[in-house]
Amino acid sequence: ELTYKPYPLMFGNDSFTFALSDCPSDYLRISSKYTYNFTIAFASHPPLPGSDFVHVVAKQSSAVSILLNGTAVDFVPEVLQWVIVSAPSSGVLYSNCCSLASVEALHVNHTVSLGSPIWYQGVQASAVPRCGLQFTDSFSVKLCNNFQSCSEPRLVQIDSMSCSSCPRPYVLSTEGSCQLCPSDMMYESGAALGGRCVAVTAPASSWWIVVTIAVPAGLVVLLLLGVVAMFCRFRAQRRRVLQSVPQGEVAFVFTDIQNSTHLWETYAEMPD
Repeated sequence: ELTYKPYPLMFGNDSFTFALSDCPSDYLRISSKYTYNFTIAFASHPPLPGSDFVHVVAKQSSAVSILLNGTAVDFVPEVLQWVIVSAPSSGVLYSNCCSLASVEALHVNHTVSLGSPIWYQGVQASAVPRCGLQFTDSFSVKLCNNFQSCSEPRLVQIDSMSCSSCPRPYVLSTEGSCQLCPSDMMYESGAALGGRCVAVTAPASSWWIVVTIAVPAGLVVLLLLGVVAMFCRFRAQRRRVLQSVPQGEVAFVFTDIQNSTHLWETYAEMPD
C-alpha cells in the first residue's frame, strides 16, 4: 500500500510511474511500467497578518491613521481584505480621511483593502477625562482572501488622550490638572506628558565643580610659567658666555701636555 502526500501549498496535476516484480534482481521478471496520474485539489490557506497585536496612541479630538500589514500564503493571485470583527466602544472607524462626517462609518463585517489605512476617530464621551489622562479603546480585525479563508482575529488597541500635555513649566498632577512645581523642586522636560518635577540639587555640591575646573587650569598655568622661566634662564647664560669670549687675535699657551713623559719614551725620535 502506497501513501502519497503532496508538498505544502501544492496543487494541480501530478503523477508517478511504477512496475511490478517478484524478483527485483531479474529484469526478465519485472512487469511493464504503469503511470498513475491524479489531480491535487486546490485548498486555500488563511493569509498571515503582519502582527498579532497593534498599539496606537491618538488624541481624542483628532483622527488617527492605522495601517495594518499582511501577506498571502497560497501560490495563486489573491485579493486580501481586512474584515472588522468587533468595533471600538469609544470611537468610530472609517475607510477614508479628512471629511469624516461625509464618509460612511465601518461596522462589523465591513471590509478594507490591504494597503489602505483604517481611520479611527474618538468621540466626545459624556464624562470626558481630565487633561492628559488616557482611556483605552480597541477593535479587532481579521485578514481574509477572496477564497473566504481568514486569519485569526487581531486586536488593535488605541490609547487616546483627551487633550494635549501641560505647557512648560506646568506639569500634570495626579488629579489631572496642570500645576507648577513646588518650591523645593524644579521642572524637567522630556516626560511623556510634557514634563515632571525633580528634586533640586543641593548648592553645597557646586564647590566640587569649581575645584574640578580650577585645579587643571592652575596646573596648566604653572607649567607654562616654568617653561618661560627656563627659556629666560637659558638666554641669560648664553649671553654671559658670549660676553666672556676674547676678541681679536688669540694666542694659545700650553702649560702642560697630558702623559708627556710616556709620549717622549714612546716617540723618542721626535724632536724636543
